[in-house]
Amino acid sequence: MKSLSIIVLLFFITLNIQAQYANDWENPLVVQKNRAPSRATLYSYPTIEQAKTLDRENSPWYKSLNGIWKFNWVHKPADAPNDFYKEDYDVSKWDDINVPSCWEMKGYGKMTYVNSGYPFPNNQPYIDHNHNPVGSYKRTITIPNDWEDKTILINFGGVLNAYYLYVNGQEVGYNQGSYTTSEFDITKYIKKGKNTIAVKVYRWSDGAYLEDQDNWRMSGIFREVFLQAWPKIAISDVFVQTPLDENYKNAKLKLRPKLNIAPDVKIDGYTVKATLLDGEKAVLEKPLEISAKKIVDEWYPQTDNVYFALLETEVTNPKKWSAENPNRYTLILTLEKEGKVVQATSTKIGFRQIDVKDGVLLVNGKRIIMYGVNRHDHSPTGGKTVSREEMLEDITILKQNNMNLIRTCHYPNDPYLYDLCDELGIYVMDEANLESHGLRGELSNRPEWSYSFLDRAIKMVERDKNHPSIIFWSLGNESGTGPNHAAMSGWVKNYDPTRLVHSEGAQGDPTDPKYIKQGDMDNLTNILNPRDRSYVDVISRMYAPAKTLRKFAKDPNDNRPIINCEFMHSMGNSLGSLKEYLDDARSNPRIIGGAIWDYIDQGILLKNKKGESYWGYGNDPNENFGFDPRRFNFLINGIINPDKSPKPALYECKKVFQPIEFSAVPNNEFSIKVKNWHHFTNLKEYQFNWSLKANGKTIQVGKLSELNIEPTSEKIIKIPVDNFTKEANIEYSIRINAVLKDKTMFADAGYEIAWEDFVLSKLTSEIKETPSNVTFVENEEYIVATTAKYEIKVDKKTGFITSYESNKKSMILSPLQPNLVRASTDNDRARGNKIVKDAQQWKSFSEDLSIKKISTQKSQKSIIVEGTSTFDSKFEFTYRFLENGVKVSFKINKPDTAPLFIRLGMQTTIPKQFKNTSYYGKGPYENYWDRKESGKLELHTCETDKLAFDYIYPQENGNRSDVRYVDFISEQQQSLRIKGFPTIDFSIWPYSQQNLEEATHTYDLKNEDFFTLNIDYRQLGVGGDDSWSQKAIAQPEYRLDKNEYDYSFLFSVQ
Repeated sequence: MKSLSIIVLLFFITLNIQAQYANDWENPLVVQKNRAPSRATLYSYPTIEQAKTLDRENSPWYKSLNGIWKFNWVHKPADAPNDFYKEDYDVSKWDDINVPSCWEMKGYGKMTYVNSGYPFPNNQPYIDHNHNPVGSYKRTITIPNDWEDKTILINFGGVLNAYYLYVNGQEVGYNQGSYTTSEFDITKYIKKGKNTIAVKVYRWSDGAYLEDQDNWRMSGIFREVFLQAWPKIAISDVFVQTPLDENYKNAKLKLRPKLNIAPDVKIDGYTVKATLLDGEKAVLEKPLEISAKKIVDEWYPQTDNVYFALLETEVTNPKKWSAENPNRYTLILTLEKEGKVVQATSTKIGFRQIDVKDGVLLVNGKRIIMYGVNRHDHSPTGGKTVSREEMLEDITILKQNNMNLIRTCHYPNDPYLYDLCDELGIYVMDEANLESHGLRGELSNRPEWSYSFLDRAIKMVERDKNHPSIIFWSLGNESGTGPNHAAMSGWVKNYDPTRLVHSEGAQGDPTDPKYIKQGDMDNLTNILNPRDRSYVDVISRMYAPAKTLRKFAKDPNDNRPIINCEFMHSMGNSLGSLKEYLDDARSNPRIIGGAIWDYIDQGILLKNKKGESYWGYGNDPNENFGFDPRRFNFLINGIINPDKSPKPALYECKKVFQPIEFSAVPNNEFSIKVKNWHHFTNLKEYQFNWSLKANGKTIQVGKLSELNIEPTSEKIIKIPVDNFTKEANIEYSIRINAVLKDKTMFADAGYEIAWEDFVLSKLTSEIKETPSNVTFVENEEYIVATTAKYEIKVDKKTGFITSYESNKKSMILSPLQPNLVRASTDNDRARGNKIVKDAQQWKSFSEDLSIKKISTQKSQKSIIVEGTSTFDSKFEFTYRFLENGVKVSFKINKPDTAPLFIRLGMQTTIPKQFKNTSYYGKGPYENYWDRKESGKLELHTCETDKLAFDYIYPQENGNRSDVRYVDFISEQQQSLRIKGFPTIDFSIWPYSQQNLEEATHTYDLKNEDFFTLNIDYRQLGVGGDDSWSQKAIAQPEYRLDKNEYDYSFLFSVQ
C-alpha cells in the first residue's frame, strides 16, 4: 500500500511538472516526439554493386526532397496558419522557397548576430510569444511504386530551431536540436501516388537556450531533406571499432549491426553478412556472418554487459588511417535470405587507434600535434546553409595550408564534411550542439535540462561514430560544468571508449582540499585547480597564453594532454606570435596544439545604397540584420575571407605549421639541418629544391637528391652550390623548399609544402655616401636645397620636407612628417588594451612640435632640425644631401612617463603615376614584426594599389617588413627609391590614414588621387592572443618600449 502511494505521488508530481509547460517548444523535458532512433549515416541499396559505389544517387531507394517548397512566414506563433498541413489547405498563393536555405537569407525576418547572450528575453525555458517567427513549409511528393512494400523514412539534416512534421494531414512528430539529423518513420502515413509533406518551424524554442553560439542566428530547414526506403527487415545501423594490437600493427574488425523490423514480420532465415574491400580487393577470406535472429534476441546479463562485437575478425597489418595517410576501406553489409541479397548498405572505415600514455596523445602509437582551426558553418550567400562544394573547398584549403584539425564549433557539421575529413585526412573534434553562454553553467546544474543535454550528445555520437577522422567528442562550448555534462560524458565514454572526451568548462576539482572556490582568485582558468574534472580526458583552455600551457605541462597534479581549443583570435589584422605556440607544442610532449579562432570571416554579401558590394556584419543598417547586434564585427575573425580568398594570416598559418623544419648549421653556410615533423610520412615523398639569390634575384637553382628522413628524425644536408665570388654590398641568401612529388586530392604535383630562407651575408648599415654639390637658399619660410638632380624644400616652422622635385616633377605631394600611430586594428581597439589606448596620444606629435633649432651644415651637406613635442619628447631630423638623393634620419627620445610608441616612422603622399612597385624584403603578402614568418626574402614586384589589404572592418594594413629597398615606378620608368639602413618597413595605400581610421566598411574608403606612403622603422606587433583584453596587445618582445630610437633611409630618384 505504501509503494502504491509513492507511485501515485510521483504520478501527480510528473503531471504537475508537465503542466508548467504548455508548449513542446517551451519544455526542456520534450526534445522529440516519435523521432526514429539516431544512427550512423547509411544508405540502403538493392544490390551489392550499387552499395560498392557509396553513391546514394545510385540507389532507387533514395529520393531527395531538396528544391522548391511553398512557404509562409509570420512574426509570431499566434499568426501562423493553423490548418496549413491539411491536404485540402490551399497554399498556391504562398511564396516559393528553396530548401535547404535560411529564411533570413531569402528576405524573411531578421538575421541576428550575438556573441554571447540571447536575442530574446532570458526567461528559460520560455520564449517571447510576441517575437518568435514561424515558417510553414509544404510540398507534394510522389512515392515510387516499388516502395509500396518498404519502410519509408524522411531525413532532415538540420532545422533551426524546432519543428513539427505532418504527412497527409496527420501530425507525425516533433524535434528540436538544430544541427544533428532527425529522422521519422512515415510508413503508416504514406499512401500511393501523391502525398503532402508539411513542416512547421519555430525560430526559437527552449532548445535555443542551449544554442547560444557565437555566430549568425538564422532559421529554417537549412540542411538537406530526403526520403529513404528500407525492406521490411533492414540493416538500419552499424557501429564499427578497429582496435590495434600492442605493436599497432594488426587489428581487429569489430561490428555491431542493428536491424529495423516492421511489425508482424518474421525474421527467420535472414542473415547479416559483412565484407571488407580494399578498392576492389576482398580483405577477408570469407564474409563475416550472423543470423538476424541472433542480433534481435541478444541476451543482456544482469551484471557486466554484453560484449561489443556481434561480428569480429582479425585483420593482418591493415593500412592505417591518419590525417597524413587517410587509408580507408569499404565495409559492405548485406541482409540475405536463402542466398539472395535483400538489402545492401556500405560505409567507409579506417583502422586507427587513439591512446594517451604519460599525458601524451598518440594516434596509432605516434605522438600527434594538432594544427587546427575552429570552423563555423558559413556561406556569404547561404548563411548557415553550406553547399557540398563549399565544404570541399574548406577541407582543401586546410590541407593546402598544413592544418590537420577541425573543431566543429559549436555543433556537429553536415555528415558530408566528415566524409571529406576521412577522405582527405583531417582530425576532428566533433562538438555537441550545446552552448548556454548567456546563462553560463546554470543549465548544466538543473535536473530538468538533463535529458536535453544527454540527447544532444547521443545524437552526435550515434550519427558520427564510424568516422575515423573523429578523435575527440566535445560536450559543447562555454556552458560551464555540472552533473548534466558529467551525464553526457558518462554515456559517451561507456558507449564509445575508443575516443577522448573534451569539455573546456570542466575545470576545477572541488573534492580536493587545495581547490580554490570561485571568487577567491581572479582568472582561475590560468591555473589547475588543482586539476580538471575527472570526466574529461584532456585539459582544455581558451586563449591561454603560451606560458600558462608550459606551466600546466610541468604540473604533477594533472597528467593529461593539454589543448588550447581556442587560441589566437584572428580578428582583423591579427595572429601575431603564432610560432611561439607551435614551438611550445613541439618541445612539450603533453601540449598537443590547438585550434585557431576561427576559420572564416562570417560576412554576408550585401550591397549599399550605391549598389557597391561589401561584406556585411552584425551592426549593418540592412533590413535583414538583427535588432540586437551587439559586438558588431566580432564575427569577422577568420583566417580567410567570406568568399574563401586568403587573408594574410592564412599564409602565416601555412608557414608556421609546415611539417618540415629547416635550420642553419653554425659555421657552415651551405649546410642545413632538416627536421621531419610529420607523424607518419618519410620525406622521400617530397622533392627538395634550392635557389641562391643575390639581393633577392635568383642566380643559381638546383634539386636535391631524395631525402630519406623518417618521421620526427633529422639530418644535415649540404646544398651543392656552384663556386661563385661574393661581391661587396651584395646580400646573398639560400632558399630551400619541399614540394609534392605526386598529385594528391588537395594539390597538384609541385605544390609547395615547406620552405625557408637563409641569409649568407648581410648588408651593412653603412653605404658609401657621396655628398652632392648642394646649394642652400634660405628665406623666412623655407630652406631650399638644390643639387644637379633634385631640389628639396624644408619648412622652417615644422622642419618637414615639404617638396621634393626631380626633373621639375614633384616626387611627394605632402610633407614628409613623423607618424607615431596607426589606424587602429581590432586588437588595438580591444577594451582591455589600455597600453595602446594611451599610446594614441602620440597622434598629435606633428601638431605639437616646437622647433628649437634648425641649422644648415654646409660642410656636411646637411640640414639639422631639433625640437620637442608631445610629452616633452625630444626629436631631431637630419637631412643629408647626397649625390643620388637625400638621407633622412629621425631620432626621438621620450621621457619614462610617456606611453610606448605604436609606430615609429614617417609619412608622405606620392603621385598616382607610380603605378608599380618593386621591393627587396619580406613578401609578397602583408607581414608585421610578430607575423612575418611567412614573408619570403626576395625581390617582389606588383601593382602599387595591390599592396594594401582591405580588411572587412578597415584598419592598419599592407605592411612589408625587413625591406632593404623599395622602388615606386612610373609608366615612364622613373623610379622613386626608398632605401633602408639597413632595412625599413613600408606600406602604401590609395586612401588617407584618417579615412582608414574612420571607415567602418570597405565602401567607406575613398580612393584618392595620391598614394599614402609610410616609411617606418617599425610598428608594434599586431598581437592577437585575444581581441578584448590586455592580452590583445603584442607580446613584450614586439613592442616599441624603448625611450630612444634613431633610424634612417635614403630618398632618391632613379
